[in-house]
Amino acid sequence: MTKTKEPRKPLLLFMLLFGVGTRKLLLGQLMFLLSYLGQNDIRNRITNEIIQGIRIVKFSGLENVFMDRIQKARLAQCYNSAQYTFLVFLINLLTRSFDPLCNTVLLPAYVFNKKIQQIDFPETVMPNLSFLNQMRRECRAIPLHIQSIMMVFIGLDRIEEFLLLEELRLEKHEIPDDPERVAL
Repeated sequence: MTKTKEPRKPLLLFMLLFGVGTRKLLLGQLMFLLSYLGQNDIRNRITNEIIQGIRIVKFSGLENVFMDRIQKARLAQCYNSAQYTFLVFLINLLTRSFDPLCNTVLLPAYVFNKKIQQIDFPETVMPNLSFLNQMRRECRAIPLHIQSIMMVFIGLDRIEEFLLLEELRLEKHEIPDDPERVAL
């Protein structure tokens, strides 16, 4: 009996195919990692430049100028926040006081108009009072709807402001005709 070399061909083909595929996968990961680290280096360089700029501002004594600008922006933001909170408080106060105010006005008017005796109060007035409370239940949701509508309008305004920024406008770049004016 002689041995043939045929069984080695599929094994060699299998190793060749999977070896090349594995190398391609590892090479792809290596390329991705190198690209990621390169981008990370660029980000670190930019961060270091910003930190160096902050140090220059701090050492040159210009930090008070920037602090004043930040404080003015914060003051305006705090004022707007307080104003918004006060308006929400007023809306909640009005909608919450609507139930007792309505009961205080309508209940005596109904009782005196119909000349209801105190003994008939549970049979005649209480069902109407329950009906009034059910009718006014939707008023409690008014502040939520007002706040939701305000958030939608604010969101639309912010999106519009973002889309109209100078940085988002397309710039027209022209290629110079004179080769001496081209920066290398």
